Amino acid sequence: MDLKEMTVDELKNLALDIKEELDKRIRDIKQAQVEVNRILDKTYTFYFKTECDIRNKGYVARCTYGKKGIERYFYNLQETRCRNDVVIEGDFEASELDVLDIRYRNNDYGYSHYCIVLDGKITEICDVDDIHKISTLKRYLKGEIVFENFLEIVGIKEVKVGAIDELLED
Repeated sequence: MDLKEMTVDELKNLALDIKEELDKRIRDIKQAQVEVNRILDKTYTFYFKTECDIRNKGYVARCTYGKKGIERYFYNLQETRCRNDVVIEGDFEASELDVLDIRYRNNDYGYSHYCIVLDGKITEICDVDDIHKISTLKRYLKGEIVFENFLEIVGIKEVKVGAIDELLED
């Protein structure tokens, strides 16, 4: 392939193919970096249990952001079935700052929500129906929001009072 002999359209297509390949490699490198950090970082073990309908099972999944939005990596938990019901339970490991999607599908066990692991504890970010906080969560997972700002926006951390706020109070 001689670049000097290529038409403008062929060069544009080549440039787009190169950009797409570079974007894919960057995503792969970021995912590999997350996995390396997960291995090097401290992980915590948590327990999950729910009883639900076999057609609408509960789960725990680690969340990242990909081409199609929030991507879920499901933890393999034990299932015990009886007719149309299933008990899902087991231990799962999560690292500090992992974002989790936890779906109980039964309010007797808990509510479905997005969480983040902070200081070795699961901290609720928002209910699965809170579209405003889910939108913020997506932006955080994409890397568009700084971690500290994310915690403030979703209400996990209090907003620091600045000079402007102090003047408004006076």
